[in-house]
Amino acid sequence: MELLITYATRLYVLGGELLSITTILFCLNLFASLTRHSYRAGQAVGSFYWRWLHKHCQWLAVRLVALLVLLASLSFQAIKHAWMHRREYLEAANNARNTIGKAFSYRSPSATPQKLLCPAPLATASTKPFINQLGTTAEELFLLTNKQLKLIAGTNSNYSKRVLVSMIMAS
Repeated sequence: MELLITYATRLYVLGGELLSITTILFCLNLFASLTRHSYRAGQAVGSFYWRWLHKHCQWLAVRLVALLVLLASLSFQAIKHAWMHRREYLEAANNARNTIGKAFSYRSPSATPQKLLCPAPLATASTKPFINQLGTTAEELFLLTNKQLKLIAGTNSNYSKRVLVSMIMAS
């Protein structure tokens, strides 16, 4: 019985070695055929490229490199120009902002600040403009900035110029 077990064990080991060698040879054959077929595919693609596409791709590559060099040069010049004239650009931007701001603060020619803020004069009153305790007219107050009007009115709240002038004129 021991002899049978020994032969069976040797046969099992021999079968395992044959299976391992067969697997290794199969993998080597697979890699060899993959290499051979990929080489043939590369040859076909390469011959097609060199015959039909190389001139066009070379022309395109040269133009792209030239375009990149041109864009880099123009970008450098634009950055240098913007840096040298940055204060002028800032001034122009501030002027544009102020112009837009003035466009939203319209002063009607028919409604003067005195008509808006002061009550209508009585029939017996004179036609002189109303003068507050500071001795200024509403038109003079409208020439001041909001910050100056806030100081005169004694408030820290953000009111419009019309309200601030009304507060000063009422005091």
